[in-house]
Amino acid sequence: MRVQVTSWQGFVGAHVLAAVRHRGHSIAPAAGPVDVAIHLAPAGVRAALDESFARAARLFFLVSAGLHHRRQSRASRRELAARGEAEELVRASGLPFLILEPEVMWGPGDVFTNEIAHLMSHLPFDPINPTPD
Repeated sequence: MRVQVTSWQGFVGAHVLAAVRHRGHSIAPAAGPVDVAIHLAPAGVRAALDESFARAARLFFLVSAGLHHRRQSRASRRELAARGEAEELVRASGLPFLILEPEVMWGPGDVFTNEIAHLMSHLPFDPINPTPD
C-alpha cells in the first residue's frame, strides 16, 4: 500500500512513519497515486485534502488532537474552532475518512512523559510508593 503522510514532523509523525514501514507499506514519493493519505494535524487540512484528491487517495485519515481544556482561553477556543473546521472539511470532502481525536498521546520518545519522569526522579519521596517498606 502507498501511504502519503503530511504534517509528519515531531513525535507522532516519527511513530506513524515507522509503523507504516514496519507493516510493509511504502511512504509514497512526492508525486503519483496513493492509497491512503494520513494528515497529522488540523492545520493545513485543506491543502492535504486537495493533494489527496489530486493523488486519487482512497482514504483520508486525520489526527485531530483532541486535548480539551476545562478553562477555555481565547487561544484554546480558536484552536478548538480550527479543529472543528478541519474536521468539517474532511467530512464534506467526499473522500472516505477516519478522524482520530486522541486526548493525550505518549510513548517512547515523547517529551511530556520524559519530563514528568525527570521531575518525579527529583522528588524527596516515591510518589508510586509514598510509604517506605
